Amino acid sequence: MSRFTRRAQEPFVGRRLIIPSYLTPGRMVIGIQVGKNSQLAGSGGIPAEVFAETAFDTGVYWDEAPVGMEIGITALGAAPLPVAIIGDTRRRRRRIL
Repeated sequence: MSRFTRRAQEPFVGRRLIIPSYLTPGRMVIGIQVGKNSQLAGSGGIPAEVFAETAFDTGVYWDEAPVGMEIGITALGAAPLPVAIIGDTRRRRRRIL
């Protein structure tokens, strides 16, 4: 299991999680948190393929993370899974992880 976290440097709203497609087979995303709040609709895992850079209609609208709030992703797999989160700050679109 891998956990990735970052703290928001300015108010941030996640719009898309991207996982490289060559690393997605056999992996599951089991948690996405903004602060203490889960951003997943259910309690089960989601196949990592759903978040591949080649996937369509994968936009999300996460809770806003104010400055200093932790944003975390938990995934199951054999090795650490590199991810990118694309979202909006009040000023511009930004990648944070």
